[in-house]
Amino acid sequence: MSGTARRLAVGLVAVALIAGACGSSGNKTGASGETSTTAPTPQGAPIKLGVIATTSGAGNHFPEIPVGARAAANAINAAGGVKDPAGGPNHLIEIDVCDDAFDPSHSASCARQMVSDKVLALVGNVSANGDVYAPIVYAAGIPLVGIQPNSGSESLNELSYPISGGSVVMLLSNVAFLAKQGVTKLTVEHVQNAAADFLVSTLKKKAASLGMTVVNDVPAPPDAPDLTPYAARLTAAGSQGAVLVEASDRIARFITALGQAGVSLEKFKIVGQLNPSALATLGATADGYYGVDSGFPVDDTANAGIKRFAKEYAAVKGGPGPSTFALQAWVDVHVIAETLIPKMAALDSAALINAMKTIGPINRPEWTPWDWSQPVDAVPGLKLRAFSNKVLYSKADNGRYRPLTPTFTSYL
Repeated sequence: MSGTARRLAVGLVAVALIAGACGSSGNKTGASGETSTTAPTPQGAPIKLGVIATTSGAGNHFPEIPVGARAAANAINAAGGVKDPAGGPNHLIEIDVCDDAFDPSHSASCARQMVSDKVLALVGNVSANGDVYAPIVYAAGIPLVGIQPNSGSESLNELSYPISGGSVVMLLSNVAFLAKQGVTKLTVEHVQNAAADFLVSTLKKKAASLGMTVVNDVPAPPDAPDLTPYAARLTAAGSQGAVLVEASDRIARFITALGQAGVSLEKFKIVGQLNPSALATLGATADGYYGVDSGFPVDDTANAGIKRFAKEYAAVKGGPGPSTFALQAWVDVHVIAETLIPKMAALDSAALINAMKTIGPINRPEWTPWDWSQPVDAVPGLKLRAFSNKVLYSKADNGRYRPLTPTFTSYL
């Protein structure tokens, strides 16, 4: 890996993990009883899909990711399972979950569990330890499907198949989006560490290419007890808007501080990733804020795909609130079961990889379109495993997101 690629990979960890949710230990589940069915129980051997996610430990927790995968599996199983491509009996989908506890040794153990359990693929992973677990599963020929790439191993290896452009595409799009909103003087705020600093330099280059001037670079320590002083710097030097490279909970604190200072987000335009539950808590204080994502808002049931997701997710009793990460895992399972397996010559990882390479464009109402045969050249020369350059922007209105466009759009 080149020095540039390595620095970018480290930066991905800093950025992707700050888009976190909120904790649960893992286990295996097939059709776990949340969804009733009159369909006969499939008699074929279960198809195992693995999920490695942080649901305990010191870092951000993502307990909703396994729930999203299970929700899809439960619905598929309740409808009779997955048809065997060779004409044999149908198969249940079994979700094999492992909590890496934000710990490298746990992550390695999770990877060995997945290899031992012979999972077809890993889906929806969000982990700080991609450089630990990914090489172990790669060595067994197991691909990563629809994961959040947070490391060099996840971002650059040919066995990684994300279903979006990832953090780099999203952040570069944020700069271009604000330029389209008329912002010429820009603030870039980010968590303070060397990895994030490298990504910020990439954003500055993008801004310059669009005729924008970055008038404020505001790094905020990750352990800052009070973000008010940093919020005050966002609007300095005549800045008209800001890209926030921050966790959802910290973005909420910035919005609160700006509101207390009398800053209107209808006039001072900011963009970032704020989860819907945090937005609902902020209510009208966040009016005018722009959210960016690879999926439609998870409460936007006017979207046919989100309506289906919400119904299936709600059927898993006692789960945490949904997020885009849960939606991503849900999409992964449905695409594997309904789009890829019917094209596979055998039920193994090699056949799955071949299907992904040849399936062509995939379009769904709830998720950005992607094509695994067409990588996006977001940063020339890096060969990132990014397969979509389209995102969706929504505007905050009284505690809810209102999508600005009916479909996903490229700003690059």
